[in-house]
Formats: sequence, structure tokens, C-alpha cells
Amino acid sequence: MNATSKPASRFFKPTTKREVRGGFRGDLFQPYLLGIFSALALSEFVRGALTFSVLPTYGTGVLGIPVQWTALAISLQYLVDTIFRAPFGWMIDRIGPRYPLLMGFAAAMAGVLLALRSGTATHLILAAMLFGFGVSPMWPAAMAGIARSIAPERRASFVGYLYIFWLCGTGLGPVTANFLIARSYTAAFLALAAADALGAAVVLIFVHRARDRSREFAKDVPDGQALLQSAHGGHAREASPRARLKAIWRNVRDASYLFPGMFAQTFAITSLVPILSLYAKLVLHLSPTLYSSILVGGGLVTTVTLLPAGKLVDHFGPRRFLIGGFALAAAALILFSFYHTIASTFLVVAMIGLGYGMVLPSWNKTVDSNIDPDKKATLWGIFMTVEGIGSAVGPYIGGTVWDAISPQAPFWVAGSVILGICLLYALLPSHTGHARSYDKLV
Repeated sequence: MNATSKPASRFFKPTTKREVRGGFRGDLFQPYLLGIFSALALSEFVRGALTFSVLPTYGTGVLGIPVQWTALAISLQYLVDTIFRAPFGWMIDRIGPRYPLLMGFAAAMAGVLLALRSGTATHLILAAMLFGFGVSPMWPAAMAGIARSIAPERRASFVGYLYIFWLCGTGLGPVTANFLIARSYTAAFLALAAADALGAAVVLIFVHRARDRSREFAKDVPDGQALLQSAHGGHAREASPRARLKAIWRNVRDASYLFPGMFAQTFAITSLVPILSLYAKLVLHLSPTLYSSILVGGGLVTTVTLLPAGKLVDHFGPRRFLIGGFALAAAALILFSFYHTIASTFLVVAMIGLGYGMVLPSWNKTVDSNIDPDKKATLWGIFMTVEGIGSAVGPYIGGTVWDAISPQAPFWVAGSVILGICLLYALLPSHTGHARSYDKLV
């Protein structure tokens, strides 16, 4: 075993080669992986409630600050999340996910409580930034858990399972928040703090030490060990920290053609975050209950699409589903700004849900197949940092465009960006350079 991978190898459960070939069909229900997925769902429940419902209306309706300042708070939340994903990914590779996740939930809960006590835009921004730090380790931990627990040929399916947990959390968060806000903002904030506390309890109970399986996957693939060794300059057993760092940099450089997609898709979606609830209220004239129903409907379409899409991506490859999903989502976002009936709104949201149900497993399969097998958390943290830059810029641009141009303009911007990415990846290959040496492994 590679000496540099020993600290991480203590945290993932061993398995037999027969189980490797059998596809780990019961792995979703093993306590370790189920615990991480559930913790992420609770974290995204809180984030979804804050960003889609609580902060936009709290900032403008209670604190009386402009939309642009609320959008800035949400952007900085994503920025801080982005900055700390790579360091948390490195930490997860070295010591496992348990303590980074506990630290994250503690910080997120403190951020929620600080937001409750906010009296100015500055206080709200600081609270959002603290919350952003708290959610940083969630996604690197989840993606590394899949990479080290699940056989390569089934990872897109398990990414689909992960996104079901994510969608359940993200979808239920705003719906729950809307009902709680009807009572009081205090009730909403306290409920979200309680959800973060529950997430920490889930980590304490379920996320225990287990062993990394990625080496067993490599042994089960022809020439797998040779590929792993070549990825580290010949003799992985003797790799120094400097050589390991150079290998990480080489992998990042060779997969950099994915950076535009990482940035653009998160930028496009998050540019709508600070204005969705306002658009529903001021342009579509929807009640909070109907707005929540539309969000749930779109989430359900995505959830129903994820599992079959993940299986199809595992079988046929990600390219056609990635391009088709981007095209469908781009068309839906552009059309959304022109039609204001309830029926057309449900239809367009369903199109967006279907498109992203195709994009999510295919995109993550593409990224996973382009990164080094034994540095998954570190590299996912780096690539999620690029995604996070889009998330950090998006809300501020969306709020600014709303104020400067029109309520429809953020949808034009988001749809155009996704359409551009669709055309870009219709022309680019799905693998390049260094990534090709990993195709047999991931």
C-alpha cells in the first residue's frame, strides 16, 4: 500500500473481491455511507432554507436592506464554502471525514444563530460567511466516500443516490422554512439550528472508521496496479510529499478543460437563488404554498430522473446525457422569462428538473473519471473550489442584474451560460491527457 495513503485507508470498510465484482448493491445501507449521505441531506436542508427562502425575505422584509446586499451575503457564503473545500478535502484524505464534518456542523449552527441575531447587513454577511465555512466539508466527504466505497462501474448510480439525498434536503428546506416563517423568523432560524445539531448527531453515531477499498478495485482491473504506480511516477510506495503534490498538480492541469463547465453550471443556477422567491411573488404572483409546490415538483422530477439516468450513464457513458441535459435546462430557463402562467411555470420547472436529472450523474461521472483514484477527497475539493467560484459569483450577479435591468434578465443570463457550456462540451472530448490513464480504474 502507498505510504502516503495510509492515514486515509483507516476510514473505509474492507470488502471481498466477490463483492467488488458484485457491485456493492447493499452499500447504500451500510451505516458509514448512509450516515454521510444523511448528514449532507441535513446540511443542504439548512442551506436550501436559508438561501432560497429565509435570507432573501429576511434581508429585505425585516432588516430593510436592498436585494443586492442580500445577494452579496449569499455570494460570500458560497465563496467561503469554496475557499475551504480543498483544505477540508485534504484533511478528509488524511484523517477521515468524522472530525471535519463535526467541525462543519458546529460552525454552520453558529452561523444560523448569528443570522438570527443580525441587525444590519454587515452582521448578516458575517453570519452567512460563517455558515459557508460550516458546509465546506460536506461535499468532499460525500464524493470521497463514494469513490472509496463503491466499484467504479457503479459510481454514477451512487452519485444518483447521493443527489436524491441532496434534493430531498434542498427541496424540503425552503418548503419547511416558508411554513415556519408564517409563524415567525425566530422559529425558522431555531429549527434550522436544530437540523444542524441533528446532522452532527448523525455523524457521531454513524460515521466511524473504515478502510479504503480503492486499492482492491485497482487489483481487480487488468494492469490496475501498474496504472496506479505510473500515476505516482513509477513507485507509489516510495512517493514523497513533493512527488504527491506534483501528481496532484499534474492531474489538476490535465483535467482543467473541465473548469469552464464547473464554473458555468454553478454560476447559472446560483444566479437565480436570491431572486427566485421575489420573482414568484412579484412577477408570477404566487402564494408561498404554491411557490413551495413548484419547487417540490421540480425536485421530484429531478429525483425520479436521477436513478435511471445514473444507470444509463454507467452503461452508455456520460457524454450524450451531459449535452442533452444542458440543452434542455438552457431552453427551459430562457423560455421561463417569457411565460407567466401557472401551467407554463410547472412545465418549465419540470423541464429544468429533467435536464438536471440527466446532468448531475453524467457530470460527476465525467469529473470522477478524470481524477487520481487515491486522492479523491483532495481533488474533489479542488474541483469543487472551481465550482464554488461560480456559486460565489452567481448570486451577486443575479441580484445586480435584477436591480439594473429587469426581473427576467437573470433567467436570460443563466440560460445563455448553460447553452454556451452545452455547445462547448459538444465539441470537446470527455477525456484528455493524464485522465486517459485512469479510464480503466474510474
